[in-house]
Amino acid sequence: EDYLPSLDFLSDMGTVQFIEFDYTEFSGGIPELPDSLTDFSCIFCNLSGNIDNLTTSEAGLSTIYLSGNFLTGAIPAIAMQEANPGITVFQVEGNDLWETTIPEYMCTRADAFNMDDDEENDITIGADVNVCENSCCTCVSSDCGWEVDDPLSPAPTEAPAPVVGGFCFSGSNTVHVQGSGLVKMADLSIGDKVMVRNDYDKLYESIYSFGHKEDNVSTEYLR
Repeated sequence: EDYLPSLDFLSDMGTVQFIEFDYTEFSGGIPELPDSLTDFSCIFCNLSGNIDNLTTSEAGLSTIYLSGNFLTGAIPAIAMQEANPGITVFQVEGNDLWETTIPEYMCTRADAFNMDDDEENDITIGADVNVCENSCCTCVSSDCGWEVDDPLSPAPTEAPAPVVGGFCFSGSNTVHVQGSGLVKMADLSIGDKVMVRNDYDKLYESIYSFGHKEDNVSTEYLR
């Protein structure tokens, strides 16, 4: 069985503001989030458990994309309003949330922002039929853009394919690994601590997954 890392490492990333792990599988659920986090996206990430920890970022979340996971329980309405008053996107369709509805404050914001013709400022709220019934969802289930026929077994219609010529790094590029020095990216492993800052204070972060690794694709790079 393949090893799946958890998202627990997020709790120690004290300065991160934007996180996007879409189509990267993890084990477990949503950990306590960094105080600095404002945007959190983990679509089809195999997450389970409740969503209570969406209220742990002191900065307050603005966008939340959690479509197509295995999340359960209720939406903590009061805590969400206190923690994330400026929410602009809340998409949780394709999960198994129950006995819950969209928090009233989100509906109030959607009514206020979605009245004019400026779609750029629209509030997006997406969930499954049982959550959206008699509520203010702007989209329901697969209408939100994801193929979610069975909330307990979500799967995207087509995983995003890498674009040849659009890769970030070659496997021959090197990074500085704590305790090992320079290492080719092709030789990196889950758990290696890679230098991400080298100014007044060196900073290393752990590798948690290889979401876009391609071993059998040729492309061109600038030198």
